[in-house]
Amino acid sequence: MEEIDQKLDQWIYNSIIRAEIRSLIVSAIHTHAKKVVEDQLIDVKTEAFKAGWIKSDHKLNTITKR
Repeated sequence: MEEIDQKLDQWIYNSIIRAEIRSLIVSAIHTHAKKVVEDQLIDVKTEAFKAGWIKSDHKLNTITKR
C-alpha cells in the first residue's frame, strides 16, 4: 500500500479525491482477494466431493418458487 500511496500523492493533489481513489483501490483489492479465496474453497470442495469425502445435499441446489 505504501507504493500506491506514494503514487497517489505524486499524481493527485486534492486530498479528498486521493482518499476516495485509495478507498476504491483498497475495496477492489479486498473484493478480488475474497473471490480468490472463495474460488479456492470451491475447488477444494469439488475435489473432496469427487473423492467421496463430501456427500451431495440436493436440497441446497433447488430453487423454490413462491
